[in-house]
Amino acid sequence: MEKERTRVEQLIISQDLNTNNMYNKERKLQFIQDIYGNYNDVTDDIIISMVRLFNQFGKYEEQVSSTGKDFFDMNTSEFIKFFEYFQWNRNSIAQKKSFIKSYLTWGYNNDLIDIQVIRELEEVKNDNVSKKDAFEKYYFKYFKDLVNGMKYTVSTLSNDDRQIEEGTQLQTADIAIYLAWFGVKMKDICELRKMDVNEKHNQIFIQSIDSFINIPEEVMKKIVFYRDAESYVLYGKHDDRYDYNYADTQMLLRTQALSKFTELSLSTLISKYFNYKKSGNPKVISYQRVYWSGVYCRAHEYERMHERFSAKDTETLSKVFHEQYNSPSRMSARLADYRDYCKHFYPKEEYKY
Repeated sequence: MEKERTRVEQLIISQDLNTNNMYNKERKLQFIQDIYGNYNDVTDDIIISMVRLFNQFGKYEEQVSSTGKDFFDMNTSEFIKFFEYFQWNRNSIAQKKSFIKSYLTWGYNNDLIDIQVIRELEEVKNDNVSKKDAFEKYYFKYFKDLVNGMKYTVSTLSNDDRQIEEGTQLQTADIAIYLAWFGVKMKDICELRKMDVNEKHNQIFIQSIDSFINIPEEVMKKIVFYRDAESYVLYGKHDDRYDYNYADTQMLLRTQALSKFTELSLSTLISKYFNYKKSGNPKVISYQRVYWSGVYCRAHEYERMHERFSAKDTETLSKVFHEQYNSPSRMSARLADYRDYCKHFYPKEEYKY
């Protein structure tokens, strides 16, 4: 009789999840099943995210040695290289480290590894992990650097390469990235309405916080032009011209086919235009990293005009970073990530830490 599939295995099949890169697949899936799959209060989305994480991690595990190496067999040096390989920021490193520790703890409890492996992981400190490559690749020092990066990538696209599925277009991606830099969170930008654009005062109204975000006049002009446009043009092979009417909607971000964006559809659109592999652009443009680049850039200017942030000044940090901190550890992690950004982009002779 065929063995009954576990909840994790059923999800992999029903959701068509990619596990091709997962190293020691059977062991990893057993861990997910034991720790997450046997409990009704754990959602399918959580399990799916665990599968995807291990599949991502496998890209590093496979190449650690000539034969590959599971986390069970790594030492501190190899764990450090793992975190540097994926170029995560400080917050992401802490999250991934916690997840890997739960995997190692499961292995220890099942007599698969010695306690020393967990100690090897615990020796990895944030300051041990170089974030230079992460900041070079994903973050921006100034708005003009971001704009130049966007223009460079798009300028390399030939007409054939720019054939994106019908209903998408570059201007929507441009506006989204501009708003990311100036502080509109991704969950909010998908809810922006045309009426939320106040060109008279150069502001964007954010419904979730019942407040306005200031936008420079030159950027506001682009937003207003986009808001009021009823159609756009795509050029295809042999310079063929295609005219599309925007969807009839009150939402600011829209295309011919979409009257409202989701976070996933917006991320996909941005990636198609700005992370073009043949462009040779070393920068990767993602909504979240652009958002935090803008927040950190403005935080740096605020700090220079006032005084160095104090980890005890929760009110100021919440105001500057646009977050509510329910725990000291979360606030410390954000402040530390900001410090990493400043150390990379602003030389010590310009601004001492």
